[in-house]
Amino acid sequence: PFVKRVVFISTPHRGSFLTEDWVRKLTRAVVSSPANLIMNMSSKWHDISSQLKLPPEMRDEMPTAVDGMSSKSPVMAKVASLPLAPGITANSIIPVLPEMDIKSGNDGVVEYKSAHLEGVESEFIVRTDHSAQGHPLAIDEVRRILHRHCENLPNICADSLSQEAK
Repeated sequence: PFVKRVVFISTPHRGSFLTEDWVRKLTRAVVSSPANLIMNMSSKWHDISSQLKLPPEMRDEMPTAVDGMSSKSPVMAKVASLPLAPGITANSIIPVLPEMDIKSGNDGVVEYKSAHLEGVESEFIVRTDHSAQGHPLAIDEVRRILHRHCENLPNICADSLSQEAK
């Protein structure tokens, strides 16, 4: 109940194009889970996956973090369709590689169309790769958003703003 604003930076709301089937298969081949976890969860996963409407390629094995980032993930689709809770303001900082068209471009990991959300207070495009959080323009945008947020919460932020002004 205390959250009033969220700032999304490089957020793949609808998954990443890098999590295509071959990437998920490669990840499963290279990365393994602890044996005791697999033994405990495999029978439970079989029961759960038979009840869920998962794509066929996700039913046989317990999902990994890469599976969760797939644009085919029903969980990602459901979460992306959920509206923000009332009273929460959102801002997006979306990186797009410099040589690409914004609407059809990507940051090397996430496409603009996956990161874009309707109804945000602001959407700021940074011409960089997926690690936008370290880009000076993204940092300045976060600062701008936080100052705007503090204007709406003067009692909480007054000390911070006066310290920064000095």
